[in-house]
Amino acid sequence: MSILRPFLTPYRAASVEFQQPVKGLGMEASFTSAPGAYHFNLHSTRRLTNRLIPDSACIFVPLQGVETTHSQLCTDFHNAEEGQKDPLRWYKAIWKSPNIWHTTRRAAHIGLLVICLGLLACDAQEKPTVSLYLATQRGDLDQLERHLHWQSAINQPFPDGNYPLHSVAAQGRISLLQALLSHQAKLEVRNALERTPLEVAILTGHTQAADLFIAAGANLSATALLIIAATENTQDRDIVRYLVQHGANLEVKNSAGDTALLIAIRQQNHRLVAHLLAQGANVNAHDADGHSALQLAQAQPTIQQSLRRYGARE
Repeated sequence: MSILRPFLTPYRAASVEFQQPVKGLGMEASFTSAPGAYHFNLHSTRRLTNRLIPDSACIFVPLQGVETTHSQLCTDFHNAEEGQKDPLRWYKAIWKSPNIWHTTRRAAHIGLLVICLGLLACDAQEKPTVSLYLATQRGDLDQLERHLHWQSAINQPFPDGNYPLHSVAAQGRISLLQALLSHQAKLEVRNALERTPLEVAILTGHTQAADLFIAAGANLSATALLIIAATENTQDRDIVRYLVQHGANLEVKNSAGDTALLIAIRQQNHRLVAHLLAQGANVNAHDADGHSALQLAQAQPTIQQSLRRYGARE
């Protein structure tokens, strides 16, 4: 308060009190006049971290010979109410009041500047209270945004080999994914299984998340991923449909000479067989030894029935 002391001068005013919440800023302001100065108090109504001011602050501003009534103060504060969500607008509205800060403008300016800094500090992002790993695993957007604000290492792998993008992609956390992408999370990082976040999103059936990756510029090898999906015994129709829509070739074979359909038959995955046939897989494909799809399904009547329905031959 010593910085204001040179500007303090006595004034004649009735003793008045006024209290007003500052909406959206987590602050409460109050005025109390007393002989010699106005007491302007700011009190935090929520916990602050990394604040520029304490939970409460008091500014003393004098008025020179101004008679100010309680009703005048109330009117001035209510007139400033529209600007309360924006500290700078609120500052200007209070400054224009003929009854508040009417004189001794140097002291008032200093006081209001400190007040505005305090109000702005209320919106400073708090530090995270959980690790980045837990934030992504729990789908905690608030904690993730804190990590992003404090520049946590989002392009470094977790101990399990996954990156933050892998974690949110595997769960289809769209809001977390958007937050990470907006902070330049790398798209082509690979986890311990050599999978990109886009591949993880597709293999876990989160096609909406996959769309976001592709829109952001991620690369997709749809055919190779279809072989992987078949090898991992997927039964998700949407995965097959999504990959085919993005150019997967159903007739490409793996290193053993099997198409995705033949892989599904060997694994007795009748659901995947049905999904692949519905997307146009060659029902008469042969493996490297010349065995047809129908021959590979000899002990699988359900799959045989599906193959015959689509025109399979011995």
